[in-house]
Amino acid sequence: MLGVYNMMGDRVMSVRVTQTSVRLELSGLTGGVYFVRMEGKSGGVRVVKL
Repeated sequence: MLGVYNMMGDRVMSVRVTQTSVRLELSGLTGGVYFVRMEGKSGGVRVVKL
């Protein structure tokens, strides 16, 4: 699962990942700082600032 969050911690987008590559359409979001939280099948989590 992949989630996009704003600075307040609100989830603004959620995508179920079924492939090794994902393209996100972010043009509908207002300007600002966002974070992507990725969860792996093994339970690992990674957070990346956009």
